[in-house]
Amino acid sequence: MTNPEELGAIPYNPAAMGFHDTSSVALGGFLIGPSFSVTNASGKHDSQGADWAFLPSFQAAIKLADQWRLGLGLHVPYGLETRWTYGTFPLLSQQINLGPVTLTTASKLEILNFVPTLAYRVTDDLSLSAGMDVYWAKSAQLDSNLAELSGYGTGFGFNLSALYRRNAWTLGASFHSAATIDLEGGYTALNPTMVALKLLQPSQAPALDLDLPWRLQLGLRYEFSSSLAAEFDWS
Repeated sequence: MTNPEELGAIPYNPAAMGFHDTSSVALGGFLIGPSFSVTNASGKHDSQGADWAFLPSFQAAIKLADQWRLGLGLHVPYGLETRWTYGTFPLLSQQINLGPVTLTTASKLEILNFVPTLAYRVTDDLSLSAGMDVYWAKSAQLDSNLAELSGYGTGFGFNLSALYRRNAWTLGASFHSAATIDLEGGYTALNPTMVALKLLQPSQAPALDLDLPWRLQLGLRYEFSSSLAAEFDWS
């Protein structure tokens, strides 16, 4: 995030756009093979979620004027899926027969982040940027033995970043504010008997708030030579 000459630094620190003389487009992504397991009295259990997940990344930097740059990014900052078979947690499974105990069987969260930013080259060694975070919760799911809950929605935040170069040293900072995604979807009760006994809420169309945390990333880079540099990032 602190390399002023590397296009790959722009998604992490949009202020880096100010150090590039031409417009550019970068495409990339991450291929993740998640693995979740739990070991308890009944043995070891593996989550039955997706074997592989691809997280795309797109970043465009458009030169508007000598000192101004417009950035358009699309990233996937949050995403997770777990699936547990019934009986994975035996103590909870036994308590099901004694009352309305909820046992989570599946969860899924897919969030896309559209990031429009504007960067300004203050001096030859300093660039600043500001922009928006537009979050789209494509899928939010939480299923249990008693009910199924799913939803989607949007939320908004802002981001600020800076990149400063002094001789062989470069210092970068990037901040994304907290945000709240307003989720709308469906809630389906799976046990009509418990609904009739008023031990479980009936099926309905709920509205929920999904709070996303703020994020701060700091970076420090030292260039030993034109072909060798070391960078330390903290987030």
